[in-house]
Amino acid sequence: MWKVRAFTFIEMIVSLLIFALVIFLFSQIPTLIQDSQRAVFKVSSETKMSQAILQLDHYLQKSIFRDIDGNDLDQRLIVIHRDQDGVYQTRNIRTNSDILQLQSISNEGYMPLLDGVNHVTFKRIGSYIDMKLTLENVAQPIHHRFYCPASKGGLKA
Repeated sequence: MWKVRAFTFIEMIVSLLIFALVIFLFSQIPTLIQDSQRAVFKVSSETKMSQAILQLDHYLQKSIFRDIDGNDLDQRLIVIHRDQDGVYQTRNIRTNSDILQLQSISNEGYMPLLDGVNHVTFKRIGSYIDMKLTLENVAQPIHHRFYCPASKGGLKA
């Protein structure tokens, strides 16, 4: 009898299954990368949004409400803020090129707060300002209420 070393039919099927499994795993790598990038983007955009709202909340607590200007499509919130030197300055909070930003009235400078903003509306309710913010990648608008008292002594900047 001849004894020849060769692959049996079962070994051949097992090797084909292993090969198919490896090919399948390699074909799933782009999908896994996209899913991980989406998850990172979602976390980073939520973190950026939370940081922007906290920063705006902190800023408005030390500001005095002045006015809400504009129409429903392009609103800006006008506040008077006292800086560290005790100087009062009038500031805008509005969108410009899809960026929510804090801007001086004289356009001398601005501070970007949040990007990817489609629409923002402000509404005065007592000592609070309701903000409704619609972002590009978020289906539901974000509602936040900021404390911002009105001027009691007719302060003008």
